[in-house]
Amino acid sequence: METKIPTIYEENIDSFIYKNGDVIFKYFTDANEKINIMFKSVYGFTYIEFDYMDCAEELLIKRSTWKFGLELIENSSLLNKLVKDNFPDGNVTRAFGGEIEKIKHYRLAIDDFGFYNIICKKLEIK
Repeated sequence: METKIPTIYEENIDSFIYKNGDVIFKYFTDANEKINIMFKSVYGFTYIEFDYMDCAEELLIKRSTWKFGLELIENSSLLNKLVKDNFPDGNVTRAFGGEIEKIKHYRLAIDDFGFYNIICKKLEIK
């Protein structure tokens, strides 16, 4: 499920900050408006660099489903692996502060720059 945000271009990125368990991504729109995307209570994130779509298949992302911007990944294999690796017995009642249902996987894809996979409890856009 896609979350609408103004288009992100590499040259408009202001900062990417990981602090106190939160990831804050700041960029400017073409109209010079500053956008802050805040991922709260982050349990994991990765960054994958790519050159346009050339390596999308290698990254196990189907070209037909590829989207630039911010996307909530439903049925995330990355999220499932995180839970399985940390709770192999399947007992997740106390996992993530007892709020496993709040854990989400977001993908933030930026023009020809790359994308971030972020697993967190809360998303705020300002």
